[in-house]
Amino acid sequence: LLKGERALSVLSVLHDLNLAAQYCDRIMLLIDGRVFAAGAPASVITSDVLRAVYGIEMCVFPHPRNHLHVALIMGQ
Repeated sequence: LLKGERALSVLSVLHDLNLAAQYCDRIMLLIDGRVFAAGAPASVITSDVLRAVYGIEMCVFPHPRNHLHVALIMGQ
């Protein structure tokens, strides 16, 4: 921080994983009100974690412009 600046933290509850992955420095996923995974989006938004949390197959790939993680539900 520069002289005179203050640190700022923002807590936001989002249900859009892709929005959270694009704009948040840290993400926390809960199961039954308990933390299941927390950390940087790249470590939380993974196929394995999302399968465990939501019980569905999801494809996770890098966004074409900024290379941050994007998750899509796998079709049948």
